[in-house]
Amino acid sequence: MAWQSLLEFVLLATSSLFVIVDPIATVPAFLAMTPNDSPERRVKTARLACWVTASVLLLFAFAGKLIFRFLGITMPAFQLAALARGMQWLSPIALRITTRVMGLLLAAIAFQFMLNAIAALRGTRF
Repeated sequence: MAWQSLLEFVLLATSSLFVIVDPIATVPAFLAMTPNDSPERRVKTARLACWVTASVLLLFAFAGKLIFRFLGITMPAFQLAALARGMQWLSPIALRITTRVMGLLLAAIAFQFMLNAIAALRGTRF
């Protein structure tokens, strides 16, 4: 039973990170941003991007709630701000990538709401 819980957690964490980092959409964006770079420079840039990504993920994994609480930011406010303000400075490629990722996340959230509603209705009688 413990192995099953661990496996479920690992699959959930891995799939969540895969959606957050989105390597499939990141590769074309990376290539579009580095068309004139040498292969060595691209490797160096990719390594730096990986370190920055890992650092931000770890920072918010360990201190995200504290940072938001300190700044007085609620999760709904952050979600709305990320959709509204973030779009102003994005390049067209990044905007398309972000729009697709946000659409995927929105669909996942909608399905989760439906599953939660179905589970809640099963427990209640009309």
